[in-house]
Amino acid sequence: MVRIIDKTETNTPGNKKRKAEFVWTDAEIELHLETVLAYKATSEYEGICWESVKAKYQKIMEIYVERYPVANKENTTDFPRASTPELLTKERIAAKLKRIRGGYKKAVNSGRRSGGGGVLPTFLDLCEQV
Repeated sequence: MVRIIDKTETNTPGNKKRKAEFVWTDAEIELHLETVLAYKATSEYEGICWESVKAKYQKIMEIYVERYPVANKENTTDFPRASTPELLTKERIAAKLKRIRGGYKKAVNSGRRSGGGGVLPTFLDLCEQV
């Protein structure tokens, strides 16, 4: 299982900024890409260019939270935030999608499958569809 760390700045008591770690699991990344594809398909069916919608990240986040599995003992490793869905914010969802798309573009431009990260080779087919 590959774990991807998303470091975002947070304010801690005492007004000091520090980096908080948000680790994405493979299952979460796959669910994220499938959610984007579902939103893309729905928008195209309605005749809307999905990338031009201002509220696209909000809608993608809503679909992602809907599809995120409910907390139980079996899926704690694949979906560690099942008990704390409030950590899945629009900003994190948007930043992760932008990072994946950037890595995919880098891989396409360089002609390599890696794209400089571990996410792309695993989910190359889903990235191509997005």
